[in-house]
This record gives sequence, structure tokens and C-alpha cells, in this order.
Amino acid sequence: MDATAAGPQDVLDRLAEERRANQGNRVWQRLKSERKALVGLVIVGLLALIAIASPVIAPYDPDADDFGLFVSPSLDHPMGTDSFGRDLFSRVLIGTRVSLTIGVLAALAATIVGVSLGLVSGYYGGWIDSLIMIHRLALGISCDHSDGGDGRDIRYGRKECGDRNRGCLHR
Repeated sequence: MDATAAGPQDVLDRLAEERRANQGNRVWQRLKSERKALVGLVIVGLLALIAIASPVIAPYDPDADDFGLFVSPSLDHPMGTDSFGRDLFSRVLIGTRVSLTIGVLAALAATIVGVSLGLVSGYYGGWIDSLIMIHRLALGISCDHSDGGDGRDIRYGRKECGDRNRGCLHR
């Protein structure tokens, strides 16, 4: 057998590799066409870099309180100090790490709960699906009545909320 001849498995492997490369390229092309998504990705990426590097970037210990109370912004303290004499810039940098972690964990928890409920609802259907959906509650959430407003539907700006037959919780 010739060493340069490719077997069927080699051809399949090569095609699979090309397809994976094209899928990655397709995702990148679509992301580039959506400017808002690209800007959002850049902002989240920068925040992630700041959160990861915050212990190195922070000029002072965020809990050190020996800088004087309410010092105005200067080159030493770019955002000044707070009422306890702590450097605000260092505290904001470290706070970025905490905030980003909480945001990622909240999104992960919502995804896990949503996917789990969706799988159970889709698999069993029937009354279990109805119980999980609680459609009247979902319609009530989509109507803004909590602030004493006029009951207009948030999504459509209509006076009635959702389907006329089901109505909202305010009835």
C-alpha cells in the first residue's frame, strides 16, 4: 500500500477537523457582525482581566486604614479615601472580583435551575408541566403593577396583559 494514499478514516478525520475549524470561524464572523455583542464581550473580558489581576494592580491593601479620612483624589489615591481612611481605588479593584464572581455564580445557578425544570417539564409533560410553568404567575410577572402604574404590559405597552382569556394576577 502506498504511504501517500489516505484511507477512509483519514479522510473522515480531515473533514471533521475542517468542519470544526469552519464552526469556530462562523462563530467569530457572527460575533463580529453583532457590534453590541462584541462590545459586551470586550467589556466583560476587561472586567475579568481586572478581577484576576486586581491583587497585583491594587496599589494598597484594600483594608489598610492608615491614609487619613476623606483624602481627596490625588496621584497617590486616584479615587481618594473613605470615612475609615481606606483607599477607594484598591477597594473598587478588589470589589470587581467579588461582583464578577457573584454574577457568574448567579447566571450559573439560573441556568442549572432553568435547564433542570425544562428537562423535567419536557419529559413528563401534563400536569407536571403545568405545575412547573405556573402560567398565571408568569403572566403576572410580565405585567408591571408593583409601582402603582397603569397596568400596561412591559413588553407591548398594551393595557391588557398577555392573553385576554387568561388575564393578569391583578384581576
